[in-house]
Amino acid sequence: MPNTFTRPTKSPHLLLLTLLACTTGQATAQDISVSMAECAAIYDVLAESAGYQGKPDDQIQRMQAVSTEFKIHAVPRAETEGKADPDQFIAQIYADKRLYWAERWFDSSDFSFLANFSENIEWTKYCASMGKHYGVLPLK
Repeated sequence: MPNTFTRPTKSPHLLLLTLLACTTGQATAQDISVSMAECAAIYDVLAESAGYQGKPDDQIQRMQAVSTEFKIHAVPRAETEGKADPDQFIAQIYADKRLYWAERWFDSSDFSFLANFSENIEWTKYCASMGKHYGVLPLK
């Protein structure tokens, strides 16, 4: 029986991926102050997770300190970005992001957690890199 399968020469998926790659940077860009508040929330959730896992108190306290430093650095950044009330703006972003990341880490199913695992790790790497770039890390 002859092989009737022919491979398409151009994939419609390739076009879609190309279009997404070209627009993703613009669609997902957010102010640095927002990223700092989000990183603060992530480190706070990591500290909570470490507590559940029985990690040493000094490790948990370092994560909480990083969270605090990100919030401290985010406020003047929000001011330079033109936010009307930088303290309130960062507090609200932090609260919203804290709920979002807590749900990703604690309230999701095992399958959902595994599906998000790679992105979660990428965010923690991003936060560490941004923290070093903006002087949040290393802690003094």
